[in-house]
Amino acid sequence: MSRTYHNLVQRAPRCVLIVLSMLSLCGIPPALVQAIPVGPRGYTWMLSPVDFAAGEFAQTAFVDGQLRSLDGRDGSYTTPAHRAPFPFTAVGMDWQADLPPGAEVALELRLSRDGQAWEAWQPVEGEPQDQRWFGENLVMLEAAWWMQARLSLRGGAVVSSLTLTAIDASGAPGLEQVRAQASPLTAASAVPAPQIISRAAWGADESLMTWDPEYAPARKMVIHHTVTSGGDNPVAEVQAIYYYHAITRGWGDIGYNYLVDKYGNIYEGRSGGLDVIAGHTYGYNVGSVGIGNLGDYSTVAPTASMLESNAALAAWYGERNFIHPGESSFFVDMVTPNITGHRDYATTSCPGGAFYAQLPALRARAWGILRAHLPIYAAAFLSHDTPQVMLVGATVEVRHTLRNAGTNTWYRVADPNSGTPYHLGYHWYDSTGAQVVQPPAEDHRTALPGDVSFGSTAVIPDAALTAPHVPGNYTLKWDMVHEGVTWFATSGNPTLDIQMTVTYPATLSGMILDNRAVGVSGAQVALADGPRVTAGANGNYAFANLFPGTAMLQAYEPGNLHFPNGNPVYDLALRGGESAQALLVLLPFDNVVHNGGFEAGLSDWIVTGFPTGDSARASTFAHTGRGSVELSAQPGQQVELKQIVRLPAETTLPTLSLMVAAPEAAAGGVLNVLVETPGGVVVHTLPLNTGWSHWWTDVAAAPGELVTLTVRLQSGAGALPATVFLDEVTLGSGGANGWRYQRGYLPLVLRERYEE
Repeated sequence: MSRTYHNLVQRAPRCVLIVLSMLSLCGIPPALVQAIPVGPRGYTWMLSPVDFAAGEFAQTAFVDGQLRSLDGRDGSYTTPAHRAPFPFTAVGMDWQADLPPGAEVALELRLSRDGQAWEAWQPVEGEPQDQRWFGENLVMLEAAWWMQARLSLRGGAVVSSLTLTAIDASGAPGLEQVRAQASPLTAASAVPAPQIISRAAWGADESLMTWDPEYAPARKMVIHHTVTSGGDNPVAEVQAIYYYHAITRGWGDIGYNYLVDKYGNIYEGRSGGLDVIAGHTYGYNVGSVGIGNLGDYSTVAPTASMLESNAALAAWYGERNFIHPGESSFFVDMVTPNITGHRDYATTSCPGGAFYAQLPALRARAWGILRAHLPIYAAAFLSHDTPQVMLVGATVEVRHTLRNAGTNTWYRVADPNSGTPYHLGYHWYDSTGAQVVQPPAEDHRTALPGDVSFGSTAVIPDAALTAPHVPGNYTLKWDMVHEGVTWFATSGNPTLDIQMTVTYPATLSGMILDNRAVGVSGAQVALADGPRVTAGANGNYAFANLFPGTAMLQAYEPGNLHFPNGNPVYDLALRGGESAQALLVLLPFDNVVHNGGFEAGLSDWIVTGFPTGDSARASTFAHTGRGSVELSAQPGQQVELKQIVRLPAETTLPTLSLMVAAPEAAAGGVLNVLVETPGGVVVHTLPLNTGWSHWWTDVAAAPGELVTLTVRLQSGAGALPATVFLDEVTLGSGGANGWRYQRGYLPLVLRERYEE
């Protein structure tokens, strides 16, 4: 016979006994001495061939290490009575069996204190786990010493091993002692928090807990019965179940989230706190809360106190996790009631027929608790895409996801009592806090997609919203309304408040030119993530009703639209209600000027000046992109910017193009562009205008020849200092020869303005 002692908490039981004896000798009352909790210990009897042979066989035999029926007939076997080395509280079983189709093994246990007077045989329901069968329930008797099992084999069943585990939980603290330590669930709630007896209070030995907690929000409540005695020592039952689950079954912890005794006391089960995943319903543990009710409720109904505690837990979780006690929902792979029995997910009788019959009353009671403590009108705004800037009088569609957090169902068509529906609506308030009254056509009420009960969510993809017609700063308040009855805010429900700017629209217009200043008919102009227009016959384009804010304007040749890489930025003070002009020049595809947009400062350029220093420097005052170059010449001085390039072999109609701007301080300055080719040097004098302007010229050079480009700024003696800005310097094929399949871009930052 194989006998194993498991004494994890009682690793030093002898020391405990010595301490208890010393406390008694010191005059401490025995009742206080017994109040010191001692964890459970276990003893395992694995039947050996000798043990099997000592039992009673009826149409069965133990042959070649297996218990089987004779000639395929049904039979039974009773083990010898077995005495444990110490008194125990409960016994569990596990076994290995080969079950052909239609075969089964029925097991029973009975216990005795003296080996003479035996308790009645108690059935043990089997559950497969890791190629073995484990009893789902424990058979209990306080101060028992003896155990005996009986097996009934049917349909050719074969049993190859049988193990009985005796668990001693006699050192568990008393009920009154643990009840005095109960405390409410910690999370704040409107529903009264149930009083919970913690693991520490009922004496859980945390050294048995080897399972790493995992978490998932609770969506279902699963009701169980433990098929234990359900007697007057519930704390010992909890400890015995803990040992059996954690050690014998190898789960590393107790399987239930909570346990409830016949007095209505609630015990903390699985370690880890709220939303911890327990191990009570195989395949359905994630997202469920398992409540193990101490006792066997196959034929005996649970007590009123036990039912009330189950309802209190369900109501508290119902508020916290929005679980409607009276409804059903899809879970894992099926639709089940939100408060359900173990048998609804597995082939088992759990939680017993008598308890299962009470589930409708339990659901009704949990819903009654919720209705008594939750508001009837409550909405939770989970997500939305309301804009923070709108144009005056504009209408947009807003996507909302809402949850019904109140006990009244939101009816799409008609509430049974009022005959009116529920809608999503809103109110506008100006900067003084006064409500803006909108005409009925602009005061939108959006219907729900369907009826929405407590805990359920509704997705409204297209809630219409119209802005006021006067620009300014506003507060938009989204709210639910029970038409003809009340707005939810009137009943104290918070609105969804959005700080909103309402502004006049902006307009933007301009021209799309090639590098020879010819308008490009049919060119496409697009605002990134926004509208697109096509340039007219002279390259003109226009955008109306633009939002002030950040935008990127891009220009493309006809028929070719795709955004360039990179992230250049250009600030343009475009305000609501105002217009701006933007001239765009398409870049030649074979441009040979390096860093002509000065995005990399002055790299690739040669700078000379009299004197040098700050006569040429990078600037953020750009026409496009982030950079330009600023040239400055003091009176009687000059500065030059130079680059030597080679025209590509396929160049057609070589054209030099650039953007130039000059502040008023440029008066008296002269800006020359020198183009040196093998045929000589051509000097051009450029006009100095205060805004950005486009300039271009032909370049008399053949494909493959070197070209030296020099930009010279000089200020005459006695004149004012001269300053100019250059950007977008390019040299390549001219006109349509250059822009074919190319793109230009002008990023913009559009700034809003509103009127008080």
